Amino acid sequence: MNIELELKIQAWLDNELSANEAAEVAALVATNTEAQALAAELKSLKAFVHANEPALTVPESREFYWSKIERAIAQSERVAPQSESAGLSPIFAWARSWLAPVAGLAAMIAVLIVIAPRSSEPEYSETDTPSEGGGVIHFKDPASGMTVIWFYDQAGNPIQNPDSIDNVEKPE
Repeated sequence: MNIELELKIQAWLDNELSANEAAEVAALVATNTEAQALAAELKSLKAFVHANEPALTVPESREFYWSKIERAIAQSERVAPQSESAGLSPIFAWARSWLAPVAGLAAMIAVLIVIAPRSSEPEYSETDTPSEGGGVIHFKDPASGMTVIWFYDQAGNPIQNPDSIDNVEKPE
């Protein structure tokens, strides 16, 4: 017997089927011995569970129970605002409600100023001076104290002996 038939028999015992389906399952249970055995087992299990299920009762009615919860919530809401402002002068209450957020905002701005980069432009300078026979690239980085001068010919290859270039100014 497949699971679908077993579930249909269980639904039939629980009166969850339509009239047509209930009649089909009743006919199946009447003719099939395996279906009869399953139905008998499910009936006895249902009776056992129903007989041994503990009866739980609430000492109060549902409406009274929920109204008690609602009263407790309302009472806690009335007590909370009084206890927070009790003992504080209006000036301190105002300062606490307005100055605390302003101080937090000022602290966030101070952190952003400290963390933010100073400048997005590089601190070094680079100059390219091309000419007909070649050129010179002058690179200077004051932060590291480094200066590089690179002489190149017309093809862009470095020149090993810059004294051979006629029109290039040499740094002093």
